[in-house]
Amino acid sequence: MVDGETELELETLLKASAYILGSSGASIVYKAVLEDGTAFAVRRIGESGVDKLKDFEQQIKGINKLRHPNLVRVRGF
Repeated sequence: MVDGETELELETLLKASAYILGSSGASIVYKAVLEDGTAFAVRRIGESGVDKLKDFEQQIKGINKLRHPNLVRVRGF
């Protein structure tokens, strides 16, 4: 869900131009650019990370509260 309005399907994200920004043992973060030029950071959680979904949700909620000019805002998860 993005901004509470648009739901991006996996197929749409797979078609997007993507660059790896970083990775960990449980996930990979991509910069994805959609056909309309909209850029997103997308975190893909691997199978080993599924057990840690609650931790991920808590991280996102914490990050969503941060405000700084050098940080992008969380638009959805």
